Amino acid sequence: MESFTKADKRTHYCGTLNSANIGERVTVTGWCQRQRDLGGLIFIDLRDRTGIVQLAFDDDTDRAIFDKAFGIRAEYVLGAEGVVRARSSVNPNIPTGMIEVAVDRLKIFSAAQTPPFEVSDSKKIKDETALRHRYLDLRRPSLSEKLPIKKAPGLSDFLAGQTQADNLIQLCGVKEDERAFHVISAG
Repeated sequence: MESFTKADKRTHYCGTLNSANIGERVTVTGWCQRQRDLGGLIFIDLRDRTGIVQLAFDDDTDRAIFDKAFGIRAEYVLGAEGVVRARSSVNPNIPTGMIEVAVDRLKIFSAAQTPPFEVSDSKKIKDETALRHRYLDLRRPSLSEKLPIKKAPGLSDFLAGQTQADNLIQLCGVKEDERAFHVISAG
């Protein structure tokens, strides 16, 4: 894993990029929603709290970066830098479907094991599974939009824009089949 440096600070959120950004050099960070390998092309859907943007790796991409992209799986935490370009095939289902980022610098901040469910609103999961893996469940768009966002005043420029959210944890009860869910707050 690679460490996060000040040079890796994002310039744009994934969901805020659009056709007005074509030709701009951007840095985006987030979770890998999905990786698609099409032989000589690799596409990664990078997700943050604002939406999804497609990262593109092709023949013009440095071979070491292409190989690194090949090994990325769902929920890896990534940072990517590159130039925004128009997509060859437009996806009207997402706001960023007209553009993609041609990546020339890629960092893996954290690898992840295969999650117990896909982090998206398209799949229904059991409540017990969702609460057991609440840290993943809160990344789903329908829930992350509803989270109260707290901005802590006085943070350094390095941490500016970071958010804090309360989270539920499940504790085992004393009696059989008794469960307690507690809200833990860091602030």
